Amino acid sequence: MSHWAPCKRRDFFSRLRKLGFRGPYSGTRHQFMIYGEYRLTYHPMSRTLCRS
Repeated sequence: MSHWAPCKRRDFFSRLRKLGFRGPYSGTRHQFMIYGEYRLTYHPMSRTLCRS
């Protein structure tokens, strides 16, 4: 069974693009990605988790 582990920002964004997100775009303070009418903000100080 796969588990969640930290991953690099570039890998995180590429996986989101495969799911249909657009971006990343530069916002006022943080980068964000868009899926339809939803906005997902990336905070660089938070831990980014990806399935391995």
